[in-house]
This record gives sequence, C-alpha cells and structure tokens, in this order.
Amino acid sequence: MEYLNKFEIHLLDGLQKMITQEVKRSKESVF
Repeated sequence: MEYLNKFEIHLLDGLQKMITQEVKRSKESVF
C-alpha cells in the first residue's frame, strides 16, 4: 500500500511537471 502511494505520487509529480512545461510553452507562443 505504501509503495503504491509513492508510485502514485511519482506519477502525479511527473504529470504536474509536464503540465507546467506545456503552460510555459503556450504562454511563450502567445506573448
């Protein structure tokens, strides 16, 4: 159970980083 939680946190962290990178790209293309 603890391992699964750590794995989920790792996936969510990676997803969040991808989203922030996409947001930065879209902001750069707009401005």
